[in-house]
Amino acid sequence: MPGYGTYILADHCKIDFSMERTNIYDLIEKYLDGSATEAERQELLNWYRGEADKVSEWPVASTEEKTQLKERMLGNLRAHIRKTKPRKRFTFLKYAAVFILLILSGLITRKLLYQPVAQQITRLVTTSFGERKKIELPDGTWVWLAPGSIFRYPEKFTGEKREVTFEGEAFFEVAKNESSPFLIHTGELSTRVLGTSFNIRGYADDTEVEVTLLTGAVLLARGPQQQKLEPQQQGVFNKADGAIHTFAYPDAAIMLQRREGNIEYRNTSVNAIGKDLEHMFGVKISADRSTGDCLFYGRLKAGEDVEAFLNKLCLVINASLIKKGEQYIITQGTCR
Repeated sequence: MPGYGTYILADHCKIDFSMERTNIYDLIEKYLDGSATEAERQELLNWYRGEADKVSEWPVASTEEKTQLKERMLGNLRAHIRKTKPRKRFTFLKYAAVFILLILSGLITRKLLYQPVAQQITRLVTTSFGERKKIELPDGTWVWLAPGSIFRYPEKFTGEKREVTFEGEAFFEVAKNESSPFLIHTGELSTRVLGTSFNIRGYADDTEVEVTLLTGAVLLARGPQQQKLEPQQQGVFNKADGAIHTFAYPDAAIMLQRREGNIEYRNTSVNAIGKDLEHMFGVKISADRSTGDCLFYGRLKAGEDVEAFLNKLCLVINASLIKKGEQYIITQGTCR
């Protein structure tokens, strides 16, 4: 987010040197200054999820905090070293030291030295596959993050606008403040609200961004193009042509269940359900041409196993489920 200073990243780190050091450094820089492409953001996200056991808060604005960060990283290194064969320890330590220097002396120092003293801390929260988080923002706004999401917000809201950036899916209950509109940036789409409740879905690999409004009113904007949403409406932003369309959405209340992980599918295609489950569980799901268009009416309960749900789906559409590693293939459905 432009104008913000220190970034808060991971609390527990694993070290993986499979990506070139220069490449990951450049990707982090691009992501933080907002210049990363969709593909670069996805590449960095994939690397980041491999590095972090969980994401919470990582302030790096003081020497003491940087020392604590280094100690946490070293703790993870020692845990890894205990599992490493003796003859490999020296090489591992050498590269681990390079990694720590890169993070502590490179990225952090560079950010601290070349920015004004008065910094606004930005918090970064992500959810891994199968994980959901509920966050309260400084203004009293509540956010329910769905699996596979990325959310950045300032430690304090100052100025005339409350701005956040977001990728993935989340339900928002925005605290009302008529003098300070709430702005959510999802790629090229901006959602402007004063105080309302709504759901946004906009993963990096989605072709569209969907905003479903329950209460209040929101304004969707992409450049000069604007569309106002009323309750029980859904706005859809097409990433390819930049168009924003609105539709009646009388079932908007089901988003209240969705934020808790109870997903209602009402005449939803198997292809769309598969995409949904991929984001939630981190598995690959595909269907043959005829089966992918089959429509399903049912519910995925919070905490339900993905394979158990897929078996239930296949029973309804009379299809077969094949599992190959972490990939599921749905085939031979008759859509009865």
